[in-house]
Amino acid sequence: MLNELLDGGLGVSVYSKQGMESIGIDVCVGYGLLSEPKKAFGLAHFLEHMMFKGTAKRSCSEINDGLRRIGNNANAATMYEYTDYIIRCHKNYFETALGIISDMLSNSTFEKEGLENERNTVLSEICKWEQDPNYLAGMQTKVSLFEDERFGHMGQGDAGSVKSIQREDLCKAYAENYRARNSHVAVYGAVDERTALKQVAEKFSGYSGGLKKANAPVTPRKVARRIRIEKGGTSDALVKLVFSTEGYGIHMKNIGKKVATRIAAEILRHRLFSELRDKRGLSYSVGKGEDTCSSFGCTVFSAGTKKKSQELVKELMLKECEKVERGEISQEEVSDAAEALFIQKAFAFENTYDTARALSYFGFIGKPELLDSSIAAIKEVSIDDVREAASKYFKTGTCGIVELVPKADA
Repeated sequence: MLNELLDGGLGVSVYSKQGMESIGIDVCVGYGLLSEPKKAFGLAHFLEHMMFKGTAKRSCSEINDGLRRIGNNANAATMYEYTDYIIRCHKNYFETALGIISDMLSNSTFEKEGLENERNTVLSEICKWEQDPNYLAGMQTKVSLFEDERFGHMGQGDAGSVKSIQREDLCKAYAENYRARNSHVAVYGAVDERTALKQVAEKFSGYSGGLKKANAPVTPRKVARRIRIEKGGTSDALVKLVFSTEGYGIHMKNIGKKVATRIAAEILRHRLFSELRDKRGLSYSVGKGEDTCSSFGCTVFSAGTKKKSQELVKELMLKECEKVERGEISQEEVSDAAEALFIQKAFAFENTYDTARALSYFGFIGKPELLDSSIAAIKEVSIDDVREAASKYFKTGTCGIVELVPKADA
């Protein structure tokens, strides 16, 4: 892997994986949901959309047609600490793809017609997600643990805030944040590392300067909240247990702690699935999700059920959590979960899209080596490491609980 800081201040990581047919290119920009002004919810997401709407060199249709012709998988995502732009293309079209994504980030113009069209698109997205009870419950998981009011809003913003965003707001956020020192480019796949680095430097030569921006601090609640959401139009219930599991900033020097936490979480997920679905048939879906940023993180366990079974499901989930918290974990469980995590990580390296995204973020926070180090840590983790992580992070007395229930008259 090559890691370089270009003259203009742009960080670049290039990881060659020969024998593949595709290449992933990801640009991580340090401007996300926790960066935007509180009175302009949705600004970061709106800005992400506008990157595809035309530059000084390419119209919106030329961008989209150009991406389509190279057989790509192109997308963008607005996260809490950053926004990233990702293209996966055939290895023969790497330079073309690099030219398009660098032009988008360096030369976007925010034409009025495209802006208003995209505003309507964002408003349609908001309308869609407002009708999704699972999405609404998912939003509240962070609210149960952290005080920042931005966690209680959709990433897309709300209709009022999006309607109030003006072109000047977009231009200002773009000028202040979409700069080299606040960004990191990652290339992963069938490339020669030195050649790819040279091409990135050439294509991004006009993308320079700026400062790396700090995100708003995330303050944990003194006491985690229990949140109950009543929603019409559904007959199902949903229970989510939310645990604060810290961020990469805490674990940069010891990725083994993060790996041990993930193994403990996987053991708990397996137990919940076995207890709720296999043994009792109470839940149609049992899942685990994780958000890990540089400054904070959380792990969420969820179970979907019928309203009449909701209290029993919650009780059983908490009981299984208590067992794990007490360290009632076997070596066989640790071995099985570690093997599953190892396979998951190994498979991820076959996916240039997802691996480029991970490498870009790790590069952005200054630790691109985290991409490889977690695999090595899996082989070294012990049962004592896993028990320690479980007792530290999966405490039922301090977890948040989010419940989604049908309205009484539904």
